[in-house]
Amino acid sequence: MLFTHLLTKAQKMLFKIKNIFICKVISNMDVFSLKTAPEIAKVLGVNPKTIYDWAEQRLIPHYKILGCLRFDEDEVREWLKKWKRGPLPLYNSNIGRGPRKGER
Repeated sequence: MLFTHLLTKAQKMLFKIKNIFICKVISNMDVFSLKTAPEIAKVLGVNPKTIYDWAEQRLIPHYKILGCLRFDEDEVREWLKKWKRGPLPLYNSNIGRGPRKGER
């Protein structure tokens, strides 16, 4: 019983080590210009945890490769353009109010 417990624990540890190694290899690939969450967070000026939260909620385009989150900078730029808001119209005091006393 103890042996099988230790064996499964060792297998889990090896799996984590393998995933960390694969993530490092993926990060160093020049074929894709994929960025990490902290790199994207720095560009957007937010906390990396925010990027992880957005990815978990599928709000920001991302790739999950063997447990590693990666972001295509061009896709993030396009996503960001979707959130762009135009300037506010000039305020018109007559819009949205009812007649004043005596104007009825």
